[in-house]
Amino acid sequence: MAEAQPQDAKKTRDKKTVKIGCGVILAIVIISVIIGTCLGCEPDTTELTLEHKLAVIHAGHYVEENNTTVSQFRNLLHSLSAKYTEDRQQIADMSVTARNILRDAGIEETLLNIMQGMDKILSSPIENQSFAEYAAAYTTLRKKGFSHDDAIQGIRELLQSISG
Repeated sequence: MAEAQPQDAKKTRDKKTVKIGCGVILAIVIISVIIGTCLGCEPDTTELTLEHKLAVIHAGHYVEENNTTVSQFRNLLHSLSAKYTEDRQQIADMSVTARNILRDAGIEETLLNIMQGMDKILSSPIENQSFAEYAAAYTTLRKKGFSHDDAIQGIRELLQSISG
């Protein structure tokens, strides 16, 4: 009988270990489901097209692929990349940066409006034109108090005076 007690104690301890182990596994499963559900709330922008990412940034929240701003950004990226030396990704990055610089300076301007304005600067492609230079000029003018339209018009007039 003396030998049975340690074996009974071992069985009891094993049952407690199994119960604790099952409890830990159950807790991990529940936490995983909760985290997975919460992570599913955020759109995975790594799978989105560039124009879709811009539309999401512009809106400040997820928008569907068929949202009209997605096609607007697609058309703008196509037009801007044909007019400037930078590619679509660089133009998108610089546009977001310009918007963030303005926001940091207390100037609210939409990403779409900035890109539409940059598209209006050049009516047709001119060789070796840098989007970065025009975006820098635009943000500088805006920070000096120019409205969006006045900044775009000022850049256009400067370009016309230089090119004759």
